[in-house]
Amino acid sequence: MSQAPRVLLIDDNPPDLVLHRIAFEEAGYPVELASYEKAAEALRDITSATLKPDLILLDINMPGMDGWEFAEAYEQLPEVQRTGTIVMMLTTSLNPDDRRRAERCGVIGRFYSKPLMPEMIEDMLQAHGFLDS
Repeated sequence: MSQAPRVLLIDDNPPDLVLHRIAFEEAGYPVELASYEKAAEALRDITSATLKPDLILLDINMPGMDGWEFAEAYEQLPEVQRTGTIVMMLTTSLNPDDRRRAERCGVIGRFYSKPLMPEMIEDMLQAHGFLDS
């Protein structure tokens, strides 16, 4: 990939957003990071085409619109708005039902457990072709 992938972090916990940013810095891969504490605001900006991420890291448990509600609404967007974007759950949930639900959800590409680590970033970027071989 010639340009840095645009990564969107959606998590209601500001300290987690800081830790995610640090993990990306430590991983050392060029990315454009944007973050939202409210899933509904991220969805609004994606819908209005002011935001077109390549990769979305989505928390599950958030007030207002949670990660599942975001995924369901995102799945209803026109394909042109979703094409080229990979959605991944990044959560503290240890509930195996959440992992199974993510696997069944059409727009969720992978399920990761927090904390986000540099090795996880390399894995997700490599797996989805964001890193040159």
